[in-house]
Amino acid sequence: MRKTVLFTLLSFVAAEAALAGALAIGNVHFRTITRKAVAIQLDLSWQCAWKDEVNHDAVWLFAKYSLDDGESWHHATLRGSGVNPPDYTAGSDEGLDILVTEDHKGAFIRNTAEGIRSPATTGLRLVWDLAADGVSSSENARLRVFGLEMVYVPEGPFTAGEESAKLDYAGWAPTRIESPDATNRYGIAAIGLAGAGTNEDPYRGLHAGLGRPYAITTTALTNDYPNGYRAFYQMKHKLTRQSYLDFLNTLTETQRLTLLGYHLRNGSNVFYGDSAAAIVSETLPNGRTFLSNAQPWRTLVFFGGVAAGYGGDVEMLAYLDWAALRPMTDLEYEKSCRGPNAPVKMEFPWGLATYGLPSSVVGANTAEEHFGNPYAPANIGGAYGTRISTYPQPNWYASTDDADAVEAGASYYGALELAANGRERCVYTASGAPTAGTAFSAARYSGLHGDGELTVEGFSNVTDWPYPQQNYYSNGPYVSRGGYKNMDIGCSTISGGDTHMGNNYYDDVVHGIRGVRTASAQ
Repeated sequence: MRKTVLFTLLSFVAAEAALAGALAIGNVHFRTITRKAVAIQLDLSWQCAWKDEVNHDAVWLFAKYSLDDGESWHHATLRGSGVNPPDYTAGSDEGLDILVTEDHKGAFIRNTAEGIRSPATTGLRLVWDLAADGVSSSENARLRVFGLEMVYVPEGPFTAGEESAKLDYAGWAPTRIESPDATNRYGIAAIGLAGAGTNEDPYRGLHAGLGRPYAITTTALTNDYPNGYRAFYQMKHKLTRQSYLDFLNTLTETQRLTLLGYHLRNGSNVFYGDSAAAIVSETLPNGRTFLSNAQPWRTLVFFGGVAAGYGGDVEMLAYLDWAALRPMTDLEYEKSCRGPNAPVKMEFPWGLATYGLPSSVVGANTAEEHFGNPYAPANIGGAYGTRISTYPQPNWYASTDDADAVEAGASYYGALELAANGRERCVYTASGAPTAGTAFSAARYSGLHGDGELTVEGFSNVTDWPYPQQNYYSNGPYVSRGGYKNMDIGCSTISGGDTHMGNNYYDDVVHGIRGVRTASAQ
């Protein structure tokens, strides 16, 4: 979702609010603090926020500014870092904290006290560091504030892998990840793995300190490879069509055309899905084009099977760089699903080996679209495609007011749709050395965040992210987890999946965009 306002740094002009699901940002305006810094004030609300002794949800806020009447946009640098820096305020809702990241690219807004509620604050204040961005207080500028709902995945050990989830599965036996050091295969120095292990002894003589799965024997992972042990924030939902269009509408014409060129399927300018999928292009008075969609609330998914090599990787990486996030690894995916629990045979992200199938759709083709039966982790499996006429669903299709965590399909840490509504694109830990279809190995990925800026052409350019060539299969740097409506149900288990070996070539590569961010000091 986004909020846009045209302003002069010495005054402001109010503009309309905008919604994306339950998250709303509005009434953005500005106050001068010094000649080098300006306060960005706004109203913020979202539904069903929570905090407990384990984790919490949050909203990731970041801003873009334009000095050329909207022709180009750049990432705004925030001043200060840490919790509630000077001149920041949560506004009228005193139950909120503001955590500004160490790289000053944005801020997490979160509850201060334990409980479940729907925050709504007026006058929340962030501080834009004009000097850091080389912006003069006398310049005319436009600013847009963007927000994404996130969940916090705390630091700590977890188990990767599950023996029964096989379906052409080429992953790893259960391994307790006890260290953030992904180069550490054998645990305590000079002590190897104790025994070959069996299904009855799934941890295989584990020694403390193991930092990567047993199956990863030769891959030269970096010390900082995001193996899931360290804390991170994860997008609560996959990206919506509206959020992706908001992104495209801040790009230059050249950048936008580059990404739309990757997006086009058979010459038609559509999103993947069954309902009102066309992207509408409108010419504005200033000559720029503005992109919109009839069902902006619907989850965004990319499709890989119309033409070989189309998998949405380029678009995903560009968006995550622009939003100052990063791709998650498959180990982080498993951590976010399972939490610290031991694996369950053929388990899904909601912690059970059972699931339901939808009986009907209520409110079809509206933002309130949801399944008619209450047991909702059902947007998966081949039978789903014969029952449901609209796909993908809205991100919040299962998280109704009366749904519990299982009925909503929530993971251990509260993320939704990790096994539904399109697959999850993850950096593939086992991708190994570069091959014919891989620009470079995912093993060198150290989890750098995007800087908010793209190349002139519109591509991401973070130095250590894997950048695949257009076509790859069997051993590419990105792997798909979770499922979609026409896949075998086993592909939606936490550790299973028939594309576990990494490809963007086959027609089951139907995935959305979900990013993560390594957590700053809390």
